[in-house]
Amino acid sequence: MRFQRTAQQIRARALNTLLSILVLLAFALFACACTSPAGTAIHTTGSTAVSLALPLPTGTTVAPPTTHPESKKYLDMLKQTYDATNELSRTLESRGASVTDPDAAAIYALRARAQAITARRAMVDGNYELANESTQQLRKLLTQAQTIGQPPVLEIIETALATSTDIAEPSTHSQEAAAVLDAVINDLAPLLDEAAAAASGS
Repeated sequence: MRFQRTAQQIRARALNTLLSILVLLAFALFACACTSPAGTAIHTTGSTAVSLALPLPTGTTVAPPTTHPESKKYLDMLKQTYDATNELSRTLESRGASVTDPDAAAIYALRARAQAITARRAMVDGNYELANESTQQLRKLLTQAQTIGQPPVLEIIETALATSTDIAEPSTHSQEAAAVLDAVINDLAPLLDEAAAAASGS
C-alpha cells in the first residue's frame, strides 16, 4: 500500500511539472508573438522618394543677353588693349619708372586707343554721351603721350594725333567721327607689339 501511494505521488508531481512547463512555454511563445526584436528594420515595398524642391515652371526660359556683333568686336579689342597696358604698367613699376619716363608714352597712347575703342563701341550701342566723353579724353591722352614720347613710339603717337585733328563729336556727326576713331585705333595698333616687347625686355 505504501508503495502504491508513493508511485501515485510521483506520477502526480511529474504531471504537475509537465503542466507547468507547458504553461511556461505557451506564455513564452505568446510574448514573442506580441513583441518585435530590437533593431529590426521595417521595409516597405513600392514607396517613392518625395522631393521638397519646387519644380521650375514649365516653359519658363531666361533669354541670354544679346550683344551686337560689332559691339563685341570692339569689346574684344578693348580687352586686348587693356591687357597690354596693364602688362606694360607692371613692367615700368617694377623698374621704378616715373610718369615722365619715355616708355610711359606708350601707356598714355594705349589708354588713348582704349578711349577710341570705347567711343566706337558706345556709338554702336547708341550711347552718344559716353562716345563724346571718350573722344575728348582721346585727344588729351595723345597730347600727354606726345610730350614725353621718343621714337619710334613718338611717330606712332603723332600719326594718331594728326588723324584725330578736328575730330567731330559722335553725337552730331556720327559717320565722320566713326571713320576718324577707327583710323586712330588702327594708327595706335602697333603699340600693342611695342608694349609686349617692352614687357618682355627685348
